[in-house]
Amino acid sequence: MLRLRSHPRRARRRRCLPVSVTAAAAALAVVAAPAQARPFAYVTNEGNNDVSQYDVGSGGLLAPLVPPTVAADTFPGAVAVSPDGKSAYVTNGFVGSNSVSQYDVGPGGALAPKSPATVAAGSGPDGVAVSPGGGGVYVTNFLGNSVSQYDVGPGGALAPKSPATVAAGINPQGVAVSPNGGSLYVANGAAASVLQYNVGPGGALQPKSPAAVAAGIYPDGVAVSPDGGSVYVANSGGNSVSQYDVGPGGALAPDSPATVAAGTTPIAVAVSPVVNHPPSCTAVTATPGTIVSATRELITVALSGASDPDGDAVSFHIDGVSQDEPVTAQGDDTFPDAQLTAAESNSNQVKVRAERNPQLNGRVYRIAYTVSDGKGGSCSRTAANTNAKVSVPRKKGETAVDDAPPSYDSFTGAPLP
Repeated sequence: MLRLRSHPRRARRRRCLPVSVTAAAAALAVVAAPAQARPFAYVTNEGNNDVSQYDVGSGGLLAPLVPPTVAADTFPGAVAVSPDGKSAYVTNGFVGSNSVSQYDVGPGGALAPKSPATVAAGSGPDGVAVSPGGGGVYVTNFLGNSVSQYDVGPGGALAPKSPATVAAGINPQGVAVSPNGGSLYVANGAAASVLQYNVGPGGALQPKSPAAVAAGIYPDGVAVSPDGGSVYVANSGGNSVSQYDVGPGGALAPDSPATVAAGTTPIAVAVSPVVNHPPSCTAVTATPGTIVSATRELITVALSGASDPDGDAVSFHIDGVSQDEPVTAQGDDTFPDAQLTAAESNSNQVKVRAERNPQLNGRVYRIAYTVSDGKGGSCSRTAANTNAKVSVPRKKGETAVDDAPPSYDSFTGAPLP
């Protein structure tokens, strides 16, 4: 049985005021680096036909920008910000305007209408989503039973794709794009399902097979996990959340259990981002740490002890080797005093020469390195602060003294600052 909303306008707005924040750090990297130096937040105000704009300060606290609001069209609804942080889009006119406002985001976060200030949407524009690459914008049309699809041109301006809309069941509402940009999901309210689309090379939508999967009663909000492996849908009529595995090609399959209980009339759903913590270099050591016999041969040294708080596998990169004695001197013609292994620099191993000047107080090699977790996190140590040192004492039973500076590049012999 169809669940009809006695007052669709009011029911739709139970979702709370949508907030979109665009962060300024390169990480994210997984998308384009935003242009702003800090994050900003935007809130649509349906009763005032405008958008409030905020700076996100220390501790995440909001402070109004100047001006605190910018005009929108009538009945502004959902809001989304492009991945590069330079454009914002607002759906207008659940009854009336049937448009999308488009704004430039200035260096200080303030919104300024693009030219033109609005572009046409279908009947009753509701949700809005921007593809992760920033090349497409998608708007659900609640009354038009469709999804408007737009190309993003120079400067972030929207232009309808061809076709301008695709069919979207009955009362489409929430919309989300997968992190890889290859799939789009729409909560199909009155049909109690989730629509799933392939996003083609030009960003145009094509229904998957099957085109829809079952959801709870009156699905409303939809969200994709940051890794793209799960989709969640808030079922406002069933007081539950449907959960799905994302299979090959982005197709959804109900998880087990298919739903979990929520409160009364759940409307929206969001998934927190995966925070990647960098590895730690604190416990890294070099083995062997001491070479007792000065045979003048190249000895393989291995670095170990790096850890990752997320349990990610880590890899080493040898950035350099330096020493506190000249590489060549009177009576010392061996060169170089360090050499990469067959794995080159992408390794935890490097060779150093079992050698020291017998007239001095022993030699100390300093190994500079970087440890990476393969997900953008890293730690590193330079020659100045490395904990990966190898000593060659002047004679057995003594401790080599690190006299650097001066120091010398063990690969080239060049003096270092």
